Order: sequence, then structure tokens, then C-alpha cells
Amino acid sequence: MGEAVVMEAAPTFEEYVAMRGPALWRSAWLLTRDALRAEDLVQTALVKCWHRWDEIAADGSVDGCVGRALVTNHTDWRRRKVDGRGAYRRPNCSASITTRRLGLGLVLSAHKDAMASATFLGRR
Repeated sequence: MGEAVVMEAAPTFEEYVAMRGPALWRSAWLLTRDALRAEDLVQTALVKCWHRWDEIAADGSVDGCVGRALVTNHTDWRRRKVDGRGAYRRPNCSASITTRRLGLGLVLSAHKDAMASATFLGRR
């Protein structure tokens, strides 16, 4: 029979960042090819993981979760850039409530029309 495997305790958030920080930065740099954006990406991913750290550490897949957060955030930044909104810009919050509601109404109306067309086309 095999020997019993002793499980190590999951690292605290601070221990993980101290231990894996440089490797996370290198991974982020490979995604962004920019030192400052790599730092921003690591910080953003770590902040998102910090909120759920107990759950992530208990699961035992800390590297996988943090790595996925890096890739997901980078993808989000790239999508925003392609859409013309810029990865580091804040949304324009100066629009009035009425304007935002009107915009939402137009989007919902267009979505409803698109869904009606798709449903109609599907019945053929």
C-alpha cells in the first residue's frame, strides 16, 4: 500500500502574492508586451481573486484561478480596445438618466426586433 499524502495548507493571499508575483507579472507581460500594462493586469486579476480567496484556496487550484483571471481580464481589455472604448478609459457618466434610459430602450427595442426576425426565419 502507498503512504498517506500530507496536504499542505493553502497559502494566504499575501504568501501567494509574495511567492508567485514575479511569475504572474511575466505571464501578464507575455499577454500585454508592456511592463506597465502587465502590472495593471496582475493587480486587476489579484483584486478580483482576493474577494474570493478563501473559496479559491479551499478548492486547491489557486494558480489556475489566478491565471484564468489574468487571461479573462486581458481579453476584456482587448475587446474594449477593439470596440473603440479603450482599455483604460472610464465610461462617460456625464449623460443624463433620461439619455441613458433612452439608449437602453433603443438597445432593447433593437434586440427585440432582431429576436423576432430570428424567430420568424427559424419557422420556415
